Amino acid sequence: MGAHIGKYSLPIANLVGKEGLVISIEPYPINYEALIRGIKLNHLKNII
Repeated sequence: MGAHIGKYSLPIANLVGKEGLVISIEPYPINYEALIRGIKLNHLKNII
């Protein structure tokens, strides 16, 4: 089970803010691209 499209990763990255770091792993290319788009659209710098 991977990070999928960020259903949990994106809200948690917002929750922990600049103090935290979220590491998400998604092996499926289509879901990975959706996850990256979500990170960029939300201007998140604390998620990799």
